[in-house]
Amino acid sequence: MDEYNKSLIKRWHDSRVFNLEKDRFKQKRIISTEITPIDSYSMTSKSLYPYLLADTFNRYFKMCGENIYYIIGIDTASYVSYSFLSNHYLDSKNMLKEYLDVLNIMGVGFDYESIITQENDFVLKEIDKIFLSLYNKDIFFENGPVLTDSLGIKIYNYFEARENNGAFYDAKTDALLCKTNDDYFYFEMRPYIKELETLIDGLSLSAEKKDKIYERLGKKRCVKFLFSNYKEKIEIKVNLPKTYWLGGVVAILLNPKYMDVMPYVCSTEYEVVNHYLQNGYQAGVFSGTTVLNPLTGEDVLLFISYDTECDIYPLIPACRKFDKIYTDSFGLDVKEITENDLMINSDFLNGLDINEASRALEENFVFEGMAFIEYQYESTKLIISKKEGYGILIPMMLKNEREIVPSNLKYLPFYYNQRMRPVINNEAELESEYEISGFEMTEELVYSLMRYLESRIDTNLNVEISKPDAKELSFINEDKIIEELIIPHLIKLALNESPKVEYSLYKLNPVSEQALLAYNTQNINFTRDILRESKEDAYRLYILSAEPCDDFEMTKLHIAKYEQFIDELESLYHDGFSENTFCFEERLYKLTGELNSLLKNKRLDLYIESINRFLFEELLTNKMSEREALIYLKLVSIVCPFTSQKLFEEIFEENYFLVYEEWPFLN
Repeated sequence: MDEYNKSLIKRWHDSRVFNLEKDRFKQKRIISTEITPIDSYSMTSKSLYPYLLADTFNRYFKMCGENIYYIIGIDTASYVSYSFLSNHYLDSKNMLKEYLDVLNIMGVGFDYESIITQENDFVLKEIDKIFLSLYNKDIFFENGPVLTDSLGIKIYNYFEARENNGAFYDAKTDALLCKTNDDYFYFEMRPYIKELETLIDGLSLSAEKKDKIYERLGKKRCVKFLFSNYKEKIEIKVNLPKTYWLGGVVAILLNPKYMDVMPYVCSTEYEVVNHYLQNGYQAGVFSGTTVLNPLTGEDVLLFISYDTECDIYPLIPACRKFDKIYTDSFGLDVKEITENDLMINSDFLNGLDINEASRALEENFVFEGMAFIEYQYESTKLIISKKEGYGILIPMMLKNEREIVPSNLKYLPFYYNQRMRPVINNEAELESEYEISGFEMTEELVYSLMRYLESRIDTNLNVEISKPDAKELSFINEDKIIEELIIPHLIKLALNESPKVEYSLYKLNPVSEQALLAYNTQNINFTRDILRESKEDAYRLYILSAEPCDDFEMTKLHIAKYEQFIDELESLYHDGFSENTFCFEERLYKLTGELNSLLKNKRLDLYIESINRFLFEELLTNKMSEREALIYLKLVSIVCPFTSQKLFEEIFEENYFLVYEEWPFLN
């Protein structure tokens, strides 16, 4: 066993989790849970949401000094899973409905069905963008103790309060404040209210309804969503499958993309895996490495799943008596539980009957952040106030003390599904032809890639594919195209219902597709040679707006990105527009040379003036169509999003929504 795995085991054995939890199970102090059986073969979106969210929100809460896993719950009379963030992340119509529900709670009532019409489709696309930005920034953390108003809604900084005899008061209104030791996570909608008002203007509503909305928004323009951790008020229900009856090994996925409990048939022999695949089972092949089993502290085999391209490891070899020989081939000690002929290999579960073992596993899953947990609050603890706004409590779920490390790429299998990664035959070829650097997987990327993969399911599960030429798969770590352009593109495509956009997603060229899927927890960086293989898609990637820029300071990254765009402009633009191409490109190339000089000297006033003059001249002389001007502005946005938006509004002020509706792929 290598030193790394030894250190993992030692860390686990020394951890508070391992020792305290093991004692707890010996005493059979089991939490009260309700088990809801689920389909063994289903991997529903509902079951994935908590783990997608847990992964992405970890990024924001590292300031706490710990990894935090949680899901989102809302007060309800039943145990129905409900989440503002997750359930409405995928569908713009649902997001709009949720926003309208917020307005209803604030005192504005109208019929949702009368609003969602085809003529308002462009509004839904705008909502996609607003909510995406809303969920990815402006999230704050307040470490307890925290000062709040009497309802626990508004959070006060200490300079906004005054202290008198140990009590705190609002510095302006003298209202008594509450002091709580709870940790608060929250974001403010203030920066987005204006955008949402613009959307309301575009809705087909009566003037009376609009007036009611604006009247309410005028009274309370800041809507806060408070995240808190009222653990003592939470009732827990764990949704786990009670048993699986496969002739192989039940496994749990290591990748947060599919962090769910699913059955897998695992084997060190490809023939065994192939047999189960042909009979409709999910299966994986031994990867050549081992990982730590969090339940036992044991070093166990690591497998690669053929169905979800995730690393998996055996959790419970659940087999019938006639499969004992197969189980023994793993070198696992088997403890037979007589009920239902089920055998469990873990010493951790020995001596427990099937129900006790199930509860023990559930509690471990809860503690490790791997179980699907639903919360129910006392209704008085749900923050809803017509005066102050609308809030949803978001509890902490668990702290994760175990680090998950992806397996080395050299252990990828030789055969794979067509929707899987490129074939890697040996370590020498890997080191000579692949350069890969790690990056942090976000919820958006996880889901967009998941949808992309699931859309390409092929009935022929095992196809041997030849290795692409080295020059087509040459990755350069310094190039950030994948991180800054392609990922946002995939996100928007995955969330957009437009057939034109979906077509673009599925038409990514084979080289790009294989590179994207090479390993779903690694950052694959594209070279311009790869982008040139699919100019139409590369062109669309380039015209997407980059990250927002709050000031006029042009960084080296912006300039480098712009210069790289100039290198590609002629070939990409030529494919996009055949009319007057030469004249336009010639003038554009000359202008961009001047713009580069202005950017480097930070003369942004001249930069804006030059773009304005160029566009108006081209439009007035009919050398450029409005469509071409619009696309050029999107290209400019790579360098300066603020400038692009300003020019866009000036030139297309009257046709703003018409342009977006006509050219959704530019949205």
